[in-house]
Parts: sequence; structure tokens; C-alpha cells
Amino acid sequence: MEVQKYKIIKKLDSGGMAEVFQAEVETIKGFKKTVAIKRIRPNLIDDQKFVQMFMDEAKLSLFLQHANIATVFDVGTSGDHFFIVMEYVEGLNLRSILEHSPTQAIPVPLAIFIVNNVCEALDYAHNLHDPSSGRHLNIVHRDISPPNILISLQGEIKLVDFGLAKAASQKEESDPGVIKGKFSYLSPEAAKGLVVDHRTDIFAAGIILWELIAGRRLYHGETDYDTVMMVREALVPPLTVPGVAPELMRIIKKTLARDPENRYQRAGDLSEDLTKYLFQQGTAVTKKDLSSLVTTALKNKKHKEPSALIARDSFITTLIQEELDQLISLGKNTDTTDDIGAAPLSLDSLEYSVETTGKPVFATEEEDATPAVATPSTQEKSDPHESGQLSVMRPHSSQPISFVRQGSQETSGGSGLKIAILLSLVGAAGFAAWFFFLR
Repeated sequence: MEVQKYKIIKKLDSGGMAEVFQAEVETIKGFKKTVAIKRIRPNLIDDQKFVQMFMDEAKLSLFLQHANIATVFDVGTSGDHFFIVMEYVEGLNLRSILEHSPTQAIPVPLAIFIVNNVCEALDYAHNLHDPSSGRHLNIVHRDISPPNILISLQGEIKLVDFGLAKAASQKEESDPGVIKGKFSYLSPEAAKGLVVDHRTDIFAAGIILWELIAGRRLYHGETDYDTVMMVREALVPPLTVPGVAPELMRIIKKTLARDPENRYQRAGDLSEDLTKYLFQQGTAVTKKDLSSLVTTALKNKKHKEPSALIARDSFITTLIQEELDQLISLGKNTDTTDDIGAAPLSLDSLEYSVETTGKPVFATEEEDATPAVATPSTQEKSDPHESGQLSVMRPHSSQPISFVRQGSQETSGGSGLKIAILLSLVGAAGFAAWFFFLR
């Protein structure tokens, strides 16, 4: 394999487990292509559990080849760093579009078109088989939510982040009773800590469809506990928005049925009903319509960006450039495991477990002194009810952990040198910010 070098352009996002960068790859004869690079955070490279989770996600992503799923091109290592090279989607995620659009609601035909494309991606992933062995992979995304739905400037819809995905024969198994995903987009069975299947993704797609049309959140309580309780009840208020015919409301209610047996059993069936509904309404939706939506939201977002933040990001990018500019592609696969599947990459520092009573258990750090490591994903942060992660695993233990919110922490074995380097970087950034504003 020819060695490929990735030049980092800028940092796009960061979470507790991984970071995402925009990069440029140069191959033969000066050919260049913009890509996105997701790498495991430096403080986790010595933790084999997190490394295995990261590589499991990478291996699963390499199987996924669909127009509505962001493509993974390469899996590599640079020194002790592991990284994934994936398709760079120039645009915004669905949550950013909603935040920077003139109104929080999206026209009904566009909302249906978006969810229809997501369902096509899900139907493909849910029915995917291993091309070499022919076995069904039983993939469940488990994190269908607005931040994981990207829409490009050309109106293309891409589903990303299979970090929480459950698949057959995954290397890192989930702890019993631990539920994963964002509170507001869980299925009732997930909110109870029960075993989930592909129908939990269908339920989440129904939540997104309802919210896009209504222009507000469906399950969003004053506290995380209230949100989880709302999801368990799975009540669906009627939509009084113009353009919502009784047939569409029937489709939404079936998608959001509390009992999985009463829901759509296949994402493809939901996609077909949504397509038929648009046809019956005589409504045509194209990628051009979505492109206009993204362009407007992107302009509004740029107008809101303070110049100081842009300067700060540019300075931090310069600081990390020297380390990350040496990323190279693997010439040989050094992973000898044959297991396929993605284990959880948690989204936020929030822990949750369900005891045999079925009720959530809250605990303080004093009540649960054993250290736990959360693994946030590389998604934009929002309010705690949306981005709260229900999946946290205690290192070297198979026991689920109680519902505790905690700050980010380093894994054991961190040295004083790492702290000194971090303090130096923070001081340098502070000096640069002072110098910037002085000017």
C-alpha cells in the first residue's frame, strides 16, 4: 500500500473519547482530497478497552457502503495514536440547521424527505451481512439523533457515528442493564434498560420526524430523570401544523408505538409509507430544496461566530499541527482479531443503571467511590437533557454504574509531564488571547 500523508487543516470537534479534524490527503502526482480524521484522545491510548472500542467502530464502518452513510476510507496509526479517515461532509448537522434557521420547524415535505433518507440508511445497516461469511451482522445504531444526521451543501443526507452501534460478535460487550444513547431519543425499551434491537432506531427516527414538523422537542423534561420517564410513557401529542394529514399522523404514531411489536418492523417499511404519503399529497422534494436550507443556516451561523473565537481556534490549531501532521496510513493491518462490530463510544459523562425494580438509581461520588471512565463521542455539546449519555462502563468491571454526572478525567497512569505540557499549552493560549485583544 502506498503511504498516504494526512495534513491537518483544522479541528472540527472534540469529545471525551475522540477528536475530529478536517484534513487533506495527498497521494500520487500531487492529487489532494479533503477528508475528516477521527482519532482516539491521547489520554486514552494506553487503555486497551477504549482502543478496542475505537477499532471495533472502525471495522464496522468499513462494511457500511451506502449513499446515506458517511464513508470510511482508512484506519491507521501514527505512533501510539489510532485514527479513522472518513468522508468529509461540507455542510451542517441537523441540529445546527435547526439552531440557525429562521424557525425551529422545517416544512413538512422537507422533514419527511430527511427522515425518509435516514430510514433508507437504517434499512441497509439493519439488513447488512458480512460479505465474506454471509452472516447477518445485526447492526443497531442506537444513537439516531439530529447531531448524527449531516446534510451537505448539495442537499445530501449522511448518517454518521456508529460508535454506539451494537453488532454481532462485537469485541467489547455492553454491561447488563446499562442503556446507551441520548435521553431525548431513547426508545421506551432502552429507557428501561432492556435489550434493544433495530426497532429502537425506528422509534428514534419517529421522534425526529415529529420534532422537525412541530418545531419543538418531544421528550424533554426539566431534569434528566423527567426526560427518561417521558420516554418510557411514549405519549405522542397530536400535530396541529398545517400540512399534517390524518395519514401522516397515523404513520408517526405507528413509528412511536411504545410496544416494539406495534411499531414498523422494518425501517424500509416506514420509508415506503413516507414516500407514498408525499406522492399522495402531490409534493415533490429534491436535494436542491435541502441545499437552500443548509446554505441559509450556514450563513446565519457564520454571522454569529465571534472573531475572537475564530482567532483562538486558529491559534490552537497551530499548536497541535506539529503533532498531527505526521499521521500516515497503515501499510499492514496489525489487528489479528476477526470480530466485527462496534462497541459503545459514549456521548457524555453521565451514568445510568436500572436495578431489578426497573427504577433509576441516583448516587453521589461519596456513595460510589470507585472511579469510572466516561467516553463522550465527538459531537457538538447541547443542553444536558439532549446530550446526556446513559452508557458508562467501570474499568475492569462488568457491573453497571449508577446515574452520576461527572467531569472529564484522565485515565490512571497519567504523568506529571503530561500535566506540565497541558499547563504550558493553556498558558500559551492565554498569552495569545491576551495579545490578540491587546491589538
